[in-house]
Amino acid sequence: MKGVPPGPPWLELNSSSEAHSYLCFYYSSLLSRLPVRDVNRVVGSSTHCIADCKSDPNWETQTFGLFSTCQDAARRGAVKNRSPYLFFFGNNAVESNKRGVTGYYRLKWYSHGGTYQDDYCLAADRVHFVEHPIRFDEVNRHLGTRLSSRSPRLTAKLAPSESEKLVQILHAQEDATTLYIEEIHRLEKVNARNANGLRYINFGKRDQFDWSVAEKMTSLGVHSSIRRVSNSAATDTWACVKCGWTCKSKARLKLCPECGAQGTLFTAN
Repeated sequence: MKGVPPGPPWLELNSSSEAHSYLCFYYSSLLSRLPVRDVNRVVGSSTHCIADCKSDPNWETQTFGLFSTCQDAARRGAVKNRSPYLFFFGNNAVESNKRGVTGYYRLKWYSHGGTYQDDYCLAADRVHFVEHPIRFDEVNRHLGTRLSSRSPRLTAKLAPSESEKLVQILHAQEDATTLYIEEIHRLEKVNARNANGLRYINFGKRDQFDWSVAEKMTSLGVHSSIRRVSNSAATDTWACVKCGWTCKSKARLKLCPECGAQGTLFTAN
């Protein structure tokens, strides 16, 4: 299929075993026994409520940053440093408001993200996610790190030796990625039942994330002339410069939910 690694616009990352790796945060669901991303996330009060359905980590395609703008600094760093791994942790992965490492991507490819200059998306040739996340205190005990469930930090760097140890710890459990994907599809149906068929409300999206959707990212691989911009807006309101549509989202969306144009959403006054 066009646009699927290792074909264009994807490039070999040529990961270095001497480079550090990244540990990245994602919102994990409170509606599941598995630490999957928060597909059903809603934020705000009853008078200002925003559906903020999450698309990353995208286990369906083994990508990160292809469909969303989250953690762009880590993605740039991974490309610049040729990082071998991305590890992930969720905020509710162990128990409510407790963080735990859920799995990793072994990075193989990257491409321009299509939103602005120096925006990249990443793809893995191997992933491994576990049914029972590894608590931060256990990770610290084995790796000698100082990860904290109280810290607001969304990313951390791991040295090569720390990364390899963490891979070994995760491999003590069987890979549950297939279970994650099945659970994501179940939670998408919950949204669809309650939002007139929309699986991802803020995206205006009725279908699942897969490579056929990725093919619609028409400017993927084309370096945008737009300089780096913020992925958040003070009012959580975005306007499309192509069709004029205004939408609510906690983060900048890659595609306009109305016309499907890429990289056209900017902060609305």
